[in-house]
Amino acid sequence: MKMLQVLLDNTLEYVFFRDTSGRFILTNRTFRNAVAADGRSGPTGHLLSAFVSEESAAWVAAIDRDVIGQGQPSVNKITHFTFKNGTEHWLQTSTLPVRSSVGIIVGSLSVARDISDLKRTEAELQNAIKNVRAASQAKDDLLAAMSHEIRTPINGILGASELCLDTTLDAEQRDYLETVVKCSRTLMSLINDVLDFSKIEAGQLSLESLKFSPISLLKDVAKEFSQQARGELVELVVTYDESVPEYVLGDPCTEMALKIEKACEADDFETIEKSVSELIKELVVLSDEIVSSESLQS
Repeated sequence: MKMLQVLLDNTLEYVFFRDTSGRFILTNRTFRNAVAADGRSGPTGHLLSAFVSEESAAWVAAIDRDVIGQGQPSVNKITHFTFKNGTEHWLQTSTLPVRSSVGIIVGSLSVARDISDLKRTEAELQNAIKNVRAASQAKDDLLAAMSHEIRTPINGILGASELCLDTTLDAEQRDYLETVVKCSRTLMSLINDVLDFSKIEAGQLSLESLKFSPISLLKDVAKEFSQQARGELVELVVTYDESVPEYVLGDPCTEMALKIEKACEADDFETIEKSVSELIKELVVLSDEIVSSESLQS
């Protein structure tokens, strides 16, 4: 018996053995320290209600009814314990019925692990998740608020430019205004993608699959930089290989935006020319893939 007590006293969990009436028969040092009981006599002979709050005692009593009354073990049940000495602990408790040699239930054995640190960590993680969600919601609210403020002036530019196109213009003026309209529409498309960032997060952003002319797209990209080229006394000319397909399937707005961004990153027009050449190669590969796909379907 002394050896058993020594072993129990060296365990970190709360261990206590009670009779069928709920009175303590055997406890270990960890449990005695938790209830601040006398180290010599301990809680032996007392009920658990003498050391914990009424709520905690009622929780244990409900478990005892299943363990003692029906012989069913209770495994890894978690609750918040409040001790009458003023301390509070989160405990993960397992209680088993103890049977005599003839199978009669003579008491219950409980082992409880203090998981207060784990619960504090869990609460901190939940709080962090809550803060992240709040930040994400704030971002969505900001984008929603910006949506109207950004789209309104761009729509104004588009509307005014399109009205100007209905007036009497010479060829050069019309070309400039058409470039303004196309650039404004591209910018509007980009802004729509940014403002729909929540769709990206949800994996719901879809690209269009439209038939468009890559040659016309290249010419439109060149027009974006025509004014810059004139300022540097450089003539910007679009050339392309005869193997470039007349039409391909894809998202022309996204493709154009990507190529404009790539050209904007260039240091000089020689680099821009290289970027356009890479685009031509990509479109040829894309065309081959489309033709192969159509052949298989037919």
